[in-house]
Amino acid sequence: PRVDWSVGLRHLPLQDIIKNVKGQEGVYEDMIRRKPNDPKWFKGGLYHDDMPLNTPAYWFVSWYDVSSAPNIALFN
Repeated sequence: PRVDWSVGLRHLPLQDIIKNVKGQEGVYEDMIRRKPNDPKWFKGGLYHDDMPLNTPAYWFVSWYDVSSAPNIALFN
């Protein structure tokens, strides 16, 4: 079924958006419920705060990327 996301994304609480539009369960539900210090955030990914960064690199981040602030801090 087609979803009108202009309506669907206004649903609260956020963790129930997918369920509210009758979508299938996936990674969103797990991610939206995690606390900032959940160990699952440290599985995978390219870089974590406890890793050394000794090689110049090009990091691309978009304006609406949820990781903009950590990437800017890493650059600084």
